[in-house]
Amino acid sequence: MNNIYSILLGGGIGTRMNSDTPKQFMKIKGESIFRRTVRQFKDWGLSKSLVLVVPESHIRETEEELSDLLEEYDRIVPGGDTRHRSCLEALKSIPYDGNDIVLIHDVARPFITSGDIEEVVNGTLQFGSATLVGEIGETLVKAEGEIVSGIIGRDTAYLVKTPQGVHSSALQTLIPLEFPEGDPTDLCSWVLSIGMKPVKKLSNPFNIKITRREDLDLSEYILPLFEKYNH
Repeated sequence: MNNIYSILLGGGIGTRMNSDTPKQFMKIKGESIFRRTVRQFKDWGLSKSLVLVVPESHIRETEEELSDLLEEYDRIVPGGDTRHRSCLEALKSIPYDGNDIVLIHDVARPFITSGDIEEVVNGTLQFGSATLVGEIGETLVKAEGEIVSGIIGRDTAYLVKTPQGVHSSALQTLIPLEFPEGDPTDLCSWVLSIGMKPVKKLSNPFNIKITRREDLDLSEYILPLFEKYNH
């Protein structure tokens, strides 16, 4: 392994928050989600560079928000019109070779630990791709319309989380792929499309994705529990 490049996807525009402020700039106890997520990667400290993907209209705001955290090799790039296309835009800016690791993480998940990131890196080194997952503690059902039609076994089902990782040797195959029926929703679905099977790594229990207003409210209560867990 030569270098680790970390792509942080912050392309949301606040639609599901019912806000004019993109969710990555919303604050948890006085600090933006963006800063909290970037700090976690900086605290880990093993990324060659961070590539922050944001709407083009918010590049300057991102620069101002994170000016004291970003370093020489870090960069900010405009995102695409889907999550997958934002990943592709980020990859264009990375000078990877055939022996690097690329991590992809949602900025809207600020409650990650250095141990989480390390687990994904180690899994990627061993299996070529890795993802954090969460265990499911409740019964899962499948439904047809409003009618429950069956039970989904939770012994083999997990919640997909980030970060996720892929070895750069796979990118030559992955990047040219076209998806006429819709872009992959995450790295797992992308690598599975070429027969690569990512290894799962269990996430810390506080790794929620802040998508809606109630998630932001919940994060205020999670933060002190996460800080205790993370120290």
